[in-house]
Amino acid sequence: MKELLYKKSEAVAALNRVDGFHPMELARKIGEEGQEEQLYLDVKYRKLWFRLVNPAGKIISRIITFTENMAVVEARIYLDKCDQERMERC
Repeated sequence: MKELLYKKSEAVAALNRVDGFHPMELARKIGEEGQEEQLYLDVKYRKLWFRLVNPAGKIISRIITFTENMAVVEARIYLDKCDQERMERC
C-alpha cells in the first residue's frame, strides 16, 4: 500500500482533527485480489466524525432508487442545521 497523504502531510492530518478521535484506527483494508489494498472508513464512522467536528450540523438522506442489487441514496450535508438551503425547519 502506498504511503497515505494523511501520514505524509501534517496539514492534511490536521484537517477536521478531533482530540480523542483517530479515524486511521477505525479504517479497514479493502481490495480485490490482484489489486492494491486501500483503507476504507465505514460510513458510520464518517458520520460520527462529521458530528464531532460539526455538532450543530445535520445530514439528510433519501433513497433515490432501490432494487434487489443496488441502492442510490442522496445525502445533503449541512454544517449548521439552520443553513438557508434546508429541506425542513430547524
